[in-house]
Amino acid sequence: MTTTTQTQKPARPTRKQLIEQNANPVSRLAGTQKTFSISVQFHSDIMFGFMQTKQATMLAGYERMAALKRMLSREPKLMAQVDSWLDTNKAIVIAQITELTKQREAILDGKMMAELQINVPETYETTFEASHPVVHKMIEIIELVDEQLNLSEQVFFAGLMDDISYAKLRNDAIVAIRGSVDRIFKVTSPGNRTGGRFNAKNLADWMREGNKLAFTDFPQIATEIVQKHREAA
Repeated sequence: MTTTTQTQKPARPTRKQLIEQNANPVSRLAGTQKTFSISVQFHSDIMFGFMQTKQATMLAGYERMAALKRMLSREPKLMAQVDSWLDTNKAIVIAQITELTKQREAILDGKMMAELQINVPETYETTFEASHPVVHKMIEIIELVDEQLNLSEQVFFAGLMDDISYAKLRNDAIVAIRGSVDRIFKVTSPGNRTGGRFNAKNLADWMREGNKLAFTDFPQIATEIVQKHREAA
């Protein structure tokens, strides 16, 4: 009688393990070429909590863009397409966060907030080791979202936002920041070209054939933003 041995799936990492794996992300090029370190101080619980388990993935996405830019460094028109895509990706996040700002302002509606001493843990920081200045675009998005979430959390601590509204704020903010990262991985996915692992040369060659970086998945609020990008491409 033959017995079949079932292969057990590896256990999903715990949040503690994910935090350890994501601590102070480092470019895969560290040690093989010049890199630079940039620190970020968080002020928002929501943003810090998200980044604790996702910041390595976020850096990896922008490192893909860095690799693509290196491949296109002698081709201004194609480089402009990459920069336009990145700027539009940021504009989508801004549109989403602007909606959260409007929700906060509607909750306040002229109400006076008590002045509270809000204590932010000293551990609310991280350091990225990057290989290309495109990472500054990533930092801009992080700090933008963090700033707006911090202001909304102040409203919550002041007792002017209930727990249900705060939970929605958390969810909407995470959707916005996660979406900005997911779009990078989708637009650089080699599956639409040759398959296998990401290859910057393959992606650059694909663009040289006349293909353009596009947005296939975006929130409805960004429809006009994406349409303008398509028309300008």
